[in-house]
Amino acid sequence: MTSARLGNVAAAIDAAGIDGAEGGSVDPALVEALSGRLESLFAETWIVGQSLASPTRTLFDVLAQSRAERVLVVTPTAPLPDIDTLLALTAWPEREAVVFETSPGVSACAIYLREPALARARADGEDAAGLLAHLDVARVAPGDLGLDEGGLR
Repeated sequence: MTSARLGNVAAAIDAAGIDGAEGGSVDPALVEALSGRLESLFAETWIVGQSLASPTRTLFDVLAQSRAERVLVVTPTAPLPDIDTLLALTAWPEREAVVFETSPGVSACAIYLREPALARARADGEDAAGLLAHLDVARVAPGDLGLDEGGLR
């Protein structure tokens, strides 16, 4: 039996989001674990970041090149969102962005509607850093998804 992967949501690992942060760089083991998890669920999986062996991409590049309607962006920090959390987020009612917060103000990942996010990034000169401030955002906590363990592993 062949497994089905979601085709209307692409996934991106935002390793660039923590490159150069205090304490060092991206943990390759976390990127590998997250990549495997995302590739099992999504037809498109991208890696954003300059310090990795993959081609350099920005979030803007992913939004511009993806064929999916929505793009899930996850930062490879421990603990990682589990499969139940990722699937629950894809089922959440669509907004320009849906942000999964592990605690108030601390986000683990976000799903962007590609077209509005891309238009906003283009208007801001391809700077995706402040993208959420300009989009209609739903902030979702673990309890909102009905997950007992907080959705992280």
